[in-house]
Amino acid sequence: MSWLGWLVLVVLAGLVAAAGLVWWVLESSGVAVIETRRPDGKPRHTHVWFVDLDGLTWLEAATPNQEWYQDVRQNSHVVLRSDGREAPFVAIPYPSPQAHAYVRKSLREKYGLRDRVLGWAVNTSKSVAVELSPPK
Repeated sequence: MSWLGWLVLVVLAGLVAAAGLVWWVLESSGVAVIETRRPDGKPRHTHVWFVDLDGLTWLEAATPNQEWYQDVRQNSHVVLRSDGREAPFVAIPYPSPQAHAYVRKSLREKYGLRDRVLGWAVNTSKSVAVELSPPK
């Protein structure tokens, strides 16, 4: 095989390995799907990490410009699907440093090494904590 053939093989193997790592980090377990409403009213389904703290479910928008978070800012009524269950919630953003630290610490504890690996690729220093409360 020529050096170009080997190079192509190595690049393809690297891509497969990277895809496997991304799947393991983001999707392997402890993932929920949040359904939000786009500005045009159509549903958006986003895979999210979550943590249950003091009887409430919390999410993290890794950056304030994530689409699902922008949807929540316009319409706070969401649906969360996890472990075969589905429930409606009202999403309440907490853009404070204290809420960020509280949820970030809990996600780090829950997801462990996966959170650390994700941290290499995603800067969560400006993440926003989002509380999910049952609708009234």
